[in-house]
Amino acid sequence: MPDPNNPRLVLATLVAPLAVPVALVVVPVISCACWPFYYDLPWILGFAVPVSYLATLLVGLPLTRLLKKKNRLNLQFLVAGGTLMGTMVFYIFSVFLGLLLTSSPVLEFSTYAALFGAVLGLLVSLTFGLVAGITWRSSGTPAGKPAAAP
Repeated sequence: MPDPNNPRLVLATLVAPLAVPVALVVVPVISCACWPFYYDLPWILGFAVPVSYLATLLVGLPLTRLLKKKNRLNLQFLVAGGTLMGTMVFYIFSVFLGLLLTSSPVLEFSTYAALFGAVLGLLVSLTFGLVAGITWRSSGTPAGKPAAAP
């Protein structure tokens, strides 16, 4: 759980997962200049919102804690890790969705699906970092001094 003494971190934990459902609705509407959702919007949001929050709690916050512990909590590492984790979470989601819909897991994972998961992870981690106030400078670097090369 986020530190309750840091309101920006709490706000980031509440707001960042909403980047996924917002993107899943806004991008198709902008790309076709119409409303492409007829009866499937509740299904999209019904899956996207809980999965996004669950992934943030089970994967995103532990990643943030690990980066902070290693003095590497900055926007670059957070977004890079979030992008990789987004790919992993989307794969796991695809397998479970395949089990739910067809009773057999879909284990093949296309480049498109990997890219889609990476973009969703990037959106959530970037939103989280910006709302939480995480900067480009490493958390272990004193102000005014450049971060050491990893």
